[in-house]
Amino acid sequence: MDEKAKTPKKKTLIIGAAGVLVVAVILILVFRGTSSPTQIVRDLPEETLRVRTAAGDTRELTVKDASLFEGKQSGFTGVDPEVVESTVLFVATQFSATSEITVSDIEASIDIAFFTDTGEFMEIRRFPAGVESRYRPDGRYKYILEARAGFLAEFGIGPGSSLEL
Repeated sequence: MDEKAKTPKKKTLIIGAAGVLVVAVILILVFRGTSSPTQIVRDLPEETLRVRTAAGDTRELTVKDASLFEGKQSGFTGVDPEVVESTVLFVATQFSATSEITVSDIEASIDIAFFTDTGEFMEIRRFPAGVESRYRPDGRYKYILEARAGFLAEFGIGPGSSLEL
């Protein structure tokens, strides 16, 4: 077979492979794009987090690890209230941060607790349902817990508590 006959087949094969790749990428984007914020939170991996309370007790807390890109971007934004009521989100930032967080489109009141890079409690901030707010905690934080309003205090998380990392 001469070289000219091979070239069109090679081009056709390359174009076909590129077409399949484009279709696959589009399908992935379409199906990922149809996930609701509630479903994204439901699909986050569960982990057990150990917390030392201010009273000195060590307790285990089941959390959804929202350290992934989607979790950090959404938090409880647009999540159904019944999922907020039954879910605790945990975010570990890559580096100790001072960045501002934005809370918007929450359908149930939440508390957000901030912890230092060693896991020491810093503060809790409450955000009512429907509020749109920007907040910057006092100092550097590395870990965040988000839960329904009141849950963290009921669990014993507050001044003097820490995460066992």
